[in-house]
Amino acid sequence: MSSSLLLSRLRNPQAKSKATAALSVVVMMGGLLSGCSFTTDNPDVDSPSQPIPQATAQDGTVFSGPYASEFAEAYDEAESDQAREALSDGIITPEELQALKTVFVGCVQNQGIVVVYVNDDGSMEFEAREDADGLDPDTIVTQCDASSGWGIVGPLAHFIKVNPENIDTAIIIAECLVRVGVQPKGYSAENYIRESEDGTLGNILNSDSPTRDKYLACFQDPAHAS
Repeated sequence: MSSSLLLSRLRNPQAKSKATAALSVVVMMGGLLSGCSFTTDNPDVDSPSQPIPQATAQDGTVFSGPYASEFAEAYDEAESDQAREALSDGIITPEELQALKTVFVGCVQNQGIVVVYVNDDGSMEFEAREDADGLDPDTIVTQCDASSGWGIVGPLAHFIKVNPENIDTAIIIAECLVRVGVQPKGYSAENYIRESEDGTLGNILNSDSPTRDKYLACFQDPAHAS
């Protein structure tokens, strides 16, 4: 996964309809696929033949575990000392996450942005105050993302939550779709990729299909959806 994916966010300056929000999830997951390596085998993380991944940041800080390289990249890119401290031990605690979110929200609000909500996955809804003439909300959000560190740490923490072993995105979502009963046994990562590209999944998420919510659950949290 490239470091740019740590900044992948579902920014929402105006309220979205369910259909638009659902399609955004497909687009986001497609973006994740483009940055992740793809294999058709699910790695056995408990196998002694699988070495524990390690990565070293530019200052020599060593990270280990499934997200070692992502932690190292995020640590190198973080502009905030608070964010680097949160990342330094390879664990992002709920308290550290909330503290960074609080700094981010304060930053944008101080510059005329009204925050409606901010989710831990980085998605949010916001709007500019009526008296903030000439304000560019997207620019302010981007700047506050960087200065607070929330723009890097928030999405990384979410990726770890929904895919703790950092399994290839296509594999874990395909497995989830089988587990929740919307796809038959044998449905593979290749099937998922093909349906993502040909619009099949987008059509389901933008429909009133009774399986829509289960698809959406797998896109949002493939490790835990049921």
